[in-house]
Amino acid sequence: MPVRSLKDAVVKIADSGGTGGGNVVTVDVEDGTFSYSEHSPVNIISDRGVLDHARLANQEPIDFSMDMKFQSFSTHVSPSPYDAVTFTGGASAWVSDEPNSDVNAVILEIVISDPAGGASETITIPRVAIENIDFAEGDPSDSLTFSGRAVATRATLS
Repeated sequence: MPVRSLKDAVVKIADSGGTGGGNVVTVDVEDGTFSYSEHSPVNIISDRGVLDHARLANQEPIDFSMDMKFQSFSTHVSPSPYDAVTFTGGASAWVSDEPNSDVNAVILEIVISDPAGGASETITIPRVAIENIDFAEGDPSDSLTFSGRAVATRATLS
């Protein structure tokens, strides 16, 4: 069974309309990395110094990081991936997926195809707030790295 990676992926960045809506940037990834962390903190309760039971603590956001290499940064596509994650340029009229906030948030969807021809895997994270962006122009590929947090406790895997 071949290992799936971002070399086999399409990354979709969308506004509140979702990845099936009109405001979506689709990036064919040449290479890259993607990671996310879900947190489920637990408070351990003691009764007179003896461990008694556990309770869920406050919810915590998903942390994520993505680095993707692709052919065209902004000259051939509008909006560009950068525009989409910053709500600038061709994405300046996009609607945030975090409506009750002053933070612009997107929906991030990674669709990873099976190189052996089987079913693809999809990871969807809603309400993604980008906190850090790095861009590097390169030959033969440009690179965009971004990281942040999502106002969600779980990604959807399908």
